[in-house]
Amino acid sequence: MAVFSENQTIPEMDRHSVLVFAVEPDEQQQVCDALCCHDDWAVRFVTSEKQALAEISKNPPALMLVDMQDLVKHGIDFVDTLRRKHPLVPVVLLTRRDDEPVFQALRHGAVNYVPWKLIDTGLVEVAESVLLASEVRKCRNRLLSYTVKQEHHFSLGNDTSLVPALIGLFQESLLGMGICDQAESIRVNMAMEEALLNAIYHGNLEVSSKLRNDPERGDEPYREEIEKRRKLSPYKDRKITVHARLTTTEAHFVISDEGPGFDPGALPDPTDPDNIELASGRGLLLIRTFMDEVHHNEQGNTITMIKRRQNGK
Repeated sequence: MAVFSENQTIPEMDRHSVLVFAVEPDEQQQVCDALCCHDDWAVRFVTSEKQALAEISKNPPALMLVDMQDLVKHGIDFVDTLRRKHPLVPVVLLTRRDDEPVFQALRHGAVNYVPWKLIDTGLVEVAESVLLASEVRKCRNRLLSYTVKQEHHFSLGNDTSLVPALIGLFQESLLGMGICDQAESIRVNMAMEEALLNAIYHGNLEVSSKLRNDPERGDEPYREEIEKRRKLSPYKDRKITVHARLTTTEAHFVISDEGPGFDPGALPDPTDPDNIELASGRGLLLIRTFMDEVHHNEQGNTITMIKRRQNGK
């Protein structure tokens, strides 16, 4: 991983570029340590809103990380400005327990967040997910622009390697049919990924996200239980079904699993500052924030999500 100061000239490169808005040196080092597994990522740092906007204008990064503690000083205007001026640069927030504006920032353009407490194990996973979504080809397929309706029906096992391909298919349709722009499609991708992985991990495999809160082992017990249940009956034999209907006015997604279901209302409220560092409920928060309409069936094993065409499209 290459690290650059805010004053250095960045050479032209094909690798990923990550811009980090963090003031404190020890927090900058935490980010470096968390991303050190990727030698091909070039990480730059800025320490003010003005420097961040200037750097993005000069050398747009593939990903922007923003320390929420610094963002609070500027309110949500900074994220809103980034989305308007640089819609192709996805923003991930680095949060603390008392960062209440994080939920408003998600509504104004941020695509995800990672608590500082979980940065060692969570940042790479989120960054890889966002970068994968933003790398989907920017050129829209000309044929898609003439499409008035699409329907897709899938019956899938618990193979998570298919999730990026499925999301990429939907993103291409969302862009090509003009339902949303590149920046908004990334947010829809984040919601879709959470819904699909929830259906696999929590629905079919019945693995609780509480296992991710181990104070000593992090999310290792969670990952171990997932791999264990992939090979055990009845979990390994369950399927998820995905139904998608896209028109020129909206995208309608229905995802079902074969698990026992759950009560969404029983999850800890992720908008409560006391729960911001918990893994439970975080995915549902992103889904509800990025989709226009979300509801579950009575059993809790089917989620319906609707994304409507953006104004002015």
